[in-house]
Formats: sequence, structure tokens, C-alpha cells
Amino acid sequence: CRFIWDTMLAARLLRSDLPADLELVAMRELDVPAWSLTPDQMARIQLLPVDVVASYCAKDCWHTRELYRKQKQCLD
Repeated sequence: CRFIWDTMLAARLLRSDLPADLELVAMRELDVPAWSLTPDQMARIQLLPVDVVASYCAKDCWHTRELYRKQKQCLD
């Protein structure tokens, strides 16, 4: 059986009183700045330069991994 970690679910388990979306949890738990695209940019993400989209996606991946490491220590 394979175990899948869900950072949003773990955020809810650790702090049910606070929002659990990736960016807000990462800002709170990892002390990182906001990295999201504007609503206008998200609406036309397929038209943005590749480096802009790649940077956004890379930050999502990086912060997800770092949250997993931190949350796992708290919930083990």
C-alpha cells in the first residue's frame, strides 16, 4: 500500500482554525513571500512567458515539498 501525503489535509489537522491553501500555509509555516500570479495572469496563463509560468510552478512544487517535510515531523 502506498501512502500519499496531502499538505492541505495536514494543514487542516495541524491548524483547523486557519486557511489551508498552499500559498497561505507556506507563507505562515515557511516564512516565504507570496508568489501567486494575479487573477488576470491566471486567466491567461497559457499566454504568459514560459519562464513566468515555470517559476510559479516551481515555487508551488518547492513549497509543497518543504511543507511536507515540516508537517511530517509534526504529525509523526
